[in-house]
Amino acid sequence: MAKKRAVKKGTRKTASKKSVTKAPVKGKSGRQIKSKCYKPVFVMALVVIVLGFLIIGGNGNMIEKGSKIKLHYKGTLEDGTVFDSSEGKDPLEFEVGAGAVIAGFDEGVIGMKKGEKKTINIPADKAYGQYDEKRMGEYPKANVPKDMELKVGAKMFLQSPDGGVALATIKEIKDDVVVLDLNHPLAGKNLTFEVEIIEVN
Repeated sequence: MAKKRAVKKGTRKTASKKSVTKAPVKGKSGRQIKSKCYKPVFVMALVVIVLGFLIIGGNGNMIEKGSKIKLHYKGTLEDGTVFDSSEGKDPLEFEVGAGAVIAGFDEGVIGMKKGEKKTINIPADKAYGQYDEKRMGEYPKANVPKDMELKVGAKMFLQSPDGGVALATIKEIKDDVVVLDLNHPLAGKNLTFEVEIIEVN
C-alpha cells in the first residue's frame, strides 16, 4: 500500500485526528483560535447566567396578580400630610388584582418581593378618581339618625335602594336639608405610599 502523501505546501501537516483537534484553527479574520477553548467559555457563561438568576430573581416569591401579600404602609398627600398608616397595627393583607385596594396600589406592588421597600406615587385617576361636582346633593334632615350630631365636615353612611353603602360628607346645613358630598374624601388627590413587603404567598 502506498504511503499517504504530505499535504501541499502552505497548509498545516496533520499526523492524526487527535492532532487536528488540538491544532490552532484560523478563522475568517486570520486570527488563530484554539478550538479547545470553546467549552470552558460556554461553561463560564452558563455559571454567570445561573448566578445572576439567583441574585436578581431567584430568591423568594415575586408579587404577581393573584399573590396574597402582607405589607406595612404609610400614605401621604402632596403636601406631606399623612392620611393613613399601618404603624402600630397589623400589616395590611390582600390579594393582588382582586380589587381590594385602589388600582394604583395594586399595580405598584407587582414585581416586589418579601423584605423589599418602595415608594409608590399614584395619580388621582388610579386612586379615588377626580372630584365630581355632580356627586353633591341635598338630603332631608328628617332622615338623619336622631343620635347624630349635625356639623359641617361630619361623615355619614347612606344606603342605596339596591343595598349599597356610600360614605358622604356634610358640606352645608340648611333649614330642612343637609348638603352632602358623595365624593370620596381623597377624590382628586395624588397619593404617595411608602410600602414594605412582609409576606408573599
